Amino acid sequence: MEEARGLKSKQLFPAIFSRHATAYQRRLDGIMARGEARGRQRVIELLDVKAGMRVLDLACGPGTLTRPLAGQVAPDGEVVGVDLAPGMIDLARAAGIAEPTPKRRASYEAVVTTARGPVPATITGNPRSSGRRRTSTDT
Repeated sequence: MEEARGLKSKQLFPAIFSRHATAYQRRLDGIMARGEARGRQRVIELLDVKAGMRVLDLACGPGTLTRPLAGQVAPDGEVVGVDLAPGMIDLARAAGIAEPTPKRRASYEAVVTTARGPVPATITGNPRSSGRRRTSTDT
């Protein structure tokens, strides 16, 4: 614990999440398989992604949402997962989530995160355009 006191949170938290990534993935996979992840399922429903769309999954973890979303946007769409914890990204890659094509400027039709904090849970569409915008708290 003494070692953690000198670390900044952006160094500490990725290391902690990486260390527990496998257990986290097992727990989430079990919850989703039993149909107990109503909030995550609702996020997927609210996104209403279609084939060919590009989706950004922020704080993707081991790819729990990334995998089903990738299936919905296939064959011509793309889901890009981003996470601060290298251990989470390693699990997502191992699950067959392809590396995103590097792009200097990328645009997405949907952005999703289930991370807790100041980021809205789900945003779809371009807020500056006539596209739709929803959050997971919308009814």
